[in-house]
Amino acid sequence: MVYHKQLGRKSSNAAWAASGETPLTVVRRSHFAPKTLFCIFFKTTVPVLIHHVERGQTIDHDYYINNCLQPLVNEIQKQRPSSGTHAIKIHHDNARPHVHKDVSTYLESQGIMKMLQPPNSPDLTPCDFLVIRLDQTKSNRSKKLSIIASCRNQSHVFD
Repeated sequence: MVYHKQLGRKSSNAAWAASGETPLTVVRRSHFAPKTLFCIFFKTTVPVLIHHVERGQTIDHDYYINNCLQPLVNEIQKQRPSSGTHAIKIHHDNARPHVHKDVSTYLESQGIMKMLQPPNSPDLTPCDFLVIRLDQTKSNRSKKLSIIASCRNQSHVFD
């Protein structure tokens, strides 16, 4: 027989356990545990650039341009030598480095079109557009897993 047991108040802690089996231990990460931050730029299928942000680093518009956007433009030009950044669009949320005038000026100077965050959607991140699209078909789930694996591989390098 299999039972459904809920540990604590949250339904997300619920687990299926066989008769006589102890339920799985719920592991929670400390609120203050160190986290790894990445800036990820991707096409519809694969990441173009994954930038690891050092622990304690503040991301302002200068850091974002110098360490994220310039390497991104270089990578795009390397992958697309004939067309470069022509017809490239970038979608940002409304984070301060993304909306700074210098960032907009840099993107315009490189011929990159900036797509605005949809109004009234503060909980929708730019990454959600890719993840939602990849979830719609079963064949694309492997692409999503490869993106996650790429991030995990990067995090091993920097831990």
